[in-house]
Amino acid sequence: MTSRQRTSAAVARRPTDRVPVDFMAAPEIWDRLTSALSVDRRPFEALSPWLDPAREAVLQTLEIDCRVISYDMFVRFPEHLLPAGERVDWWTTAHRSTPNRMWRRIDPNGRLRDVWGVVYRRTSDQGSIQEQIAELPLAAAERPSDLHAFSWPAPEWWDFSAAPRLIDDLVRSSGPVHLRYRAGSVFEIAWQLCGMEKLLADLLIDPGVPRYIMDRVSEVQIEILKRFLAAVEDRVAMVYFYDDVGAAQSLLVSRELWAAHIRPYHARLLDLATSMGLETMYHTDGAVDPLIGDFIDMGVDVLSPIQPEVAGFEPLTLKERYGARLSFHGGVSVTEVLPRGTPADVRQTVGKLVRTLGRGGGYIMASSHHMQADTPVENVLAMYDPALR
Repeated sequence: MTSRQRTSAAVARRPTDRVPVDFMAAPEIWDRLTSALSVDRRPFEALSPWLDPAREAVLQTLEIDCRVISYDMFVRFPEHLLPAGERVDWWTTAHRSTPNRMWRRIDPNGRLRDVWGVVYRRTSDQGSIQEQIAELPLAAAERPSDLHAFSWPAPEWWDFSAAPRLIDDLVRSSGPVHLRYRAGSVFEIAWQLCGMEKLLADLLIDPGVPRYIMDRVSEVQIEILKRFLAAVEDRVAMVYFYDDVGAAQSLLVSRELWAAHIRPYHARLLDLATSMGLETMYHTDGAVDPLIGDFIDMGVDVLSPIQPEVAGFEPLTLKERYGARLSFHGGVSVTEVLPRGTPADVRQTVGKLVRTLGRGGGYIMASSHHMQADTPVENVLAMYDPALR
């Protein structure tokens, strides 16, 4: 089976020749693997300037089946809106966990601003570069009219004309990989613009401001998804979006609040993807077991990530309860076994996940989130030992 065939079969909960695998990591992990594997980036130079050839070489060496094409690779920000002293930065954000470039503005103080206007500052924690939100552009908004003057992104800020050529070059260099489009988020972007506490309080008391923000974000996401899919035709297999609605032990919001104010935006994205015959993946951290039935009813094919530390996410229980209707992505803990275990511990964990979540299809093996800088390279290599699949 090709990588695309294998992964699509797993998504459809059919048996495969082996369990498909995916890869997500912080920049430090990519750099260490590039050195440890002595990868040859030359076969992938045609992918520049859209993808990092060295990172693509790492994925090829580890026999990774999945790739991501993201909406923020294709931003065409109007030059007249770029303030004096700022420049576009595609490569240095610590949020870049794949080979993809990622659009940011960077100011003279080194602060980064994403396409939605959220401002980040870089910090260092035990040798790992992190990015923290430094400014909430809409924190002072008290009514929807306060939001009218904000510089909202427009669909015209995106140019997908190069996407078909990029995907064709990727397939020529790396084979028929399983490709998904990262469509971004709605709820997360909203709270990053105005603040989590404000957004949740307003949803309970007076939802005008958060609903206006989510309406505007959703309108852009839906329109650029339509434009991307029209440009690339059948080159992608899946649409993937993310919105964290869970914490370690429970939901961030009540099921009732989620159903009233967040689900409708997710449903629009899912309806568009499924209407075009595409697979769907939803990424949410946390203990979201109370919502999994709703996710299935909405048309989610794959739930990501499986985090074994959170309440209700024991892999065997998930498989028995939902495995006939839902597939799973993740499972190898980035807080326990990967940073703290031995290579033998990692192999044991992967083997168990393959036997449980992967039984009869329905599983894409990956880490439970982006592998962080405290993960030993030996453990990463153990995770992708071909003998375990």
